[in-house]
Amino acid sequence: MTEHSSSEHTKSGQAESASYSVRRYFRRSDEPRRWWPFGLLPLLLLGLLFLAGLFFIAPDMQKDTQERVQSVLQEAGYTQLTVRADGQRVAIKGTANPADAQLIKRVALGTTCNAFIAKNLVCPTKVDVEIEPEKVARHHNFSFVRNASGIILRGDVPGMDAHNSVLEYASQFGTVIDSLNVIGQGEDARYNWATNKAWTLLNEVQTGRVIWDEGVLSMVARTTEEKEQPIRDMFASTRFPERIGGLDLQFEKDVDACNTRLNNALSETMIFFETASAVISEGSKKQLAVLSEIAMSCPGNLVVEGHTDNVGDDNSNLVLSRSRANAVVAALGDLGVSASRLSAIGYGETRPVMSNETPQGRAMNRRIAIRTAEFN
Repeated sequence: MTEHSSSEHTKSGQAESASYSVRRYFRRSDEPRRWWPFGLLPLLLLGLLFLAGLFFIAPDMQKDTQERVQSVLQEAGYTQLTVRADGQRVAIKGTANPADAQLIKRVALGTTCNAFIAKNLVCPTKVDVEIEPEKVARHHNFSFVRNASGIILRGDVPGMDAHNSVLEYASQFGTVIDSLNVIGQGEDARYNWATNKAWTLLNEVQTGRVIWDEGVLSMVARTTEEKEQPIRDMFASTRFPERIGGLDLQFEKDVDACNTRLNNALSETMIFFETASAVISEGSKKQLAVLSEIAMSCPGNLVVEGHTDNVGDDNSNLVLSRSRANAVVAALGDLGVSASRLSAIGYGETRPVMSNETPQGRAMNRRIAIRTAEFN
């Protein structure tokens, strides 16, 4: 026990003393206390987390990073590349166009993975790309057309495996017209990407054409207004905007309305020609002006058909019908309709609308028809 005392003096000099005391007590114990490392518990937990991350979480993240980057590159058409991950550092090696090295790196760096703490996080922290030049650098251009009966295939394929794969998928749409040319000179890494994108788009329309030309994908198709925006989003949705070209969507209701207006106009007033000639009569110039206005408001391309009666030689009628169709195409072009939108075909006497046994029937069979062009 200890005691302390103190005194104070007033400022006036009057001596006045006061005292106070503080007593402190200490209890002494001879029994030893049990020691427990409570302060080390957080360190112990951190150590356990570190070991769990080192032996369980990190290997899974590394494997996920490698698989995801590999999958994204294959989806992009880079099938000749291998991916190795060391933690979140990625090394990419293989055969591709050297000009695509930066693109490959950009795609890899944008890959998302499922981490322990969150989903869809960008996983690679560093990407090294080592590219060997392709043996053959070409795009294998193609055109895939979907129409009412099936699929028309034109263009090049890099080999028989790719050819068989395209045919197998195309068969799902119906009749397949195969005009593909098997090159067999090494695969362009972008070819698989382009064909997969083409099939995805053609699945969404009733009729349309997808063209892969020198590394750029374009499409023209007919659809409904309800499907317009989803198709546009699907077309533009890609990691490779430099591979996306033009998209021309035509609404089916507008196509039907155009055909109806053209049919009605030609039913009211036919286009007449000089006898056995492809020279358009002066009296039909006004009707051509009406048709040109309708044509310029129509979506897509137009086909001008020439037809004759059965008087005369079959072959001569075929040639005459084609010449008359070409004359109408030229006349519509002079009136402002883009020549690139117009084509001509002659059917001769093969498609009569009435019997050729009467003068009236033969007069109706000698006709010009105009319609929107189908994809072919």
